[in-house]
Amino acid sequence: MKKKNDEQQIIAYLLGKLTDEEQTQLEEKLFVDDEFYEQLQALKAELADDYASGELSTHDRETFARRYLTTTQGREQLAFSRVMARSLPEIHVEEVMSVAPIEIKSEEHSWRQLLLATLRTPALQYLLAAAMLILVLGGFWLFSEMRRLRSQLEQARAEQIELRRQQQERERQTAEQRARNEELSARLRDEQADRERLQKKLEQSRPLNAPIPAFILSPGSIRGSDEPEKLILPRFARRIKLQLDLGGDDRHKKYRAEVRTTRGNLVWSQDTGAGQSTPLGKAVSLTLPANLLPNGEYELTLKGVAGPSKLEDIGFYYFNVIPR
Repeated sequence: MKKKNDEQQIIAYLLGKLTDEEQTQLEEKLFVDDEFYEQLQALKAELADDYASGELSTHDRETFARRYLTTTQGREQLAFSRVMARSLPEIHVEEVMSVAPIEIKSEEHSWRQLLLATLRTPALQYLLAAAMLILVLGGFWLFSEMRRLRSQLEQARAEQIELRRQQQERERQTAEQRARNEELSARLRDEQADRERLQKKLEQSRPLNAPIPAFILSPGSIRGSDEPEKLILPRFARRIKLQLDLGGDDRHKKYRAEVRTTRGNLVWSQDTGAGQSTPLGKAVSLTLPANLLPNGEYELTLKGVAGPSKLEDIGFYYFNVIPR
């Protein structure tokens, strides 16, 4: 009963009469069940025979032709079925029974004569012709199938060769890119080492007793209100000295100075003592390493220390470092 239901379901699938869900379930079964797949191939061949003999309905013929006669294999199957339908006449039992019985008389006929007489019967001749036709068509189909499989094998080999070539090309490109990256990294390391050696030589070439340039800075209200002071540094200066005018605000005993770039990045900071008297009034003196101030604009903030964690802004000093 189950086999009959499977046949009906397969025929409905071949003629496109299943729903999408039923079709998906059947295709999953075809994928895992070899016996079920062979049953489908056999039923497809039977439908081709029915198509060739005109036993299918008009709708089923159209569906079968649209689904299976658009491929070379389907057309070969149909041609085989049509040849069989034209070449094998129906052999009725009455025709076979009408053949005159062969009397075997050892006295008059030899076994060779008996064999020739048997081969001359129409029913056996039809059977032999059908067998020969089946052999010829089977050989033709086998040859076509072998040619198709050989073509597929050659195509698969060509694709495999192409994939291997592409993989080798990718590996070659990756190796070249890796080599270029390593070469660039080595160049960068060499350039960095050269810069460090030059910087070291430059530091060593500076005289130990080089004079310390000194500059006097006055506080400004806001950045850009006045042109910043220009600090022109000598070539071999190791340190610079800044004298910050307090503008009369000398009530703090301790100050903190912070130097920042125009972007607000902290460059240097230091705590200092009380202000000192100068001809121009009270001022705070600072000494900074020259190598911390490459050319560019800077902001120096002076804050008075009013307590352990309390700072008061005293003034802002703006200057522009220009190397000589």
